[in-house]
Amino acid sequence: MAAHGVVDGKRRWTAQDIDQEAGLVSLSDALVAAVDAKGRLVTYVASTGETRWTAPAAAHKVIATDDSAVYVSTKDGRLRSISPANGEIQWTVRPKADLTKKRRPSGVAAQGRLIVASGMGHVVAVDAGSGRPVWDFADQASIDLAPIRPVVKGDVVLFNGATLTARSLADGSELWAKSEVVDGRMSPAGPPLVDGQIVYATQGHYVLGYRISDGAEAWRSPKAYFMYSPVALQGNTVCAINSRPEDGDELQLWAMALDTGEQAWTHDLPRDVGNHMILGSGNRLFVTAGEELTALPVLG
Repeated sequence: MAAHGVVDGKRRWTAQDIDQEAGLVSLSDALVAAVDAKGRLVTYVASTGETRWTAPAAAHKVIATDDSAVYVSTKDGRLRSISPANGEIQWTVRPKADLTKKRRPSGVAAQGRLIVASGMGHVVAVDAGSGRPVWDFADQASIDLAPIRPVVKGDVVLFNGATLTARSLADGSELWAKSEVVDGRMSPAGPPLVDGQIVYATQGHYVLGYRISDGAEAWRSPKAYFMYSPVALQGNTVCAINSRPEDGDELQLWAMALDTGEQAWTHDLPRDVGNHMILGSGNRLFVTAGEELTALPVLG
């Protein structure tokens, strides 16, 4: 794990023996938490890399955080709540979903709920204070789709997977679901991103924006091939990765104007370096390509 300066990209510090696939979370502007090779949850001072505390959590994935806890899954498939103040374990439960198969789980914590999606497409919601089961459903995605990345807006939780789906955070009831058909087959949705009252996600050839309140389509990009791509919003643009551009063998990062949907600019990305991630923050768009991190200025 490495920390870089936002302005100049210079490496400020590194942490050794970190389980890269376990992810990390920011506990505040001052602290980040990650999992080391021994399954311990370790917190670091963001500015210096100094270790603040270490918890023997048997962690396999950092799932989410809120004001009261860091939530992890363990190597044997349990969920665990850990105090962000001192690393003490607050509760441990075994959910209905199997968190050990396929890919590692993901999730989000909000309004007293912890929502966790397994690598097999099973989603569970537990009470964040106790780990008590609240609701679950087992068919949000098949194992061959992109990982589910739930996000919360108010009292609604949104999921990608076989469809882009909105559910009640309180009881898990479905509010709406959206799909796109490509070449006669339903195209799965990529990870959702919320901006105001609109949720954006890639579905097949398009980046689509839907009103969270009722699922009505509010925005559609030009046609490309955005399958499974993450989405970022920065400046006045929506950004996603086109994996089949017409003018070359490289991938392309596309930025599209929020007001018109028209393409504003593109940036070539190397293809054979593993997964790409994109994130907008401050006045930069950050793109990972393998072990390389690139900061692009916001244009438009």
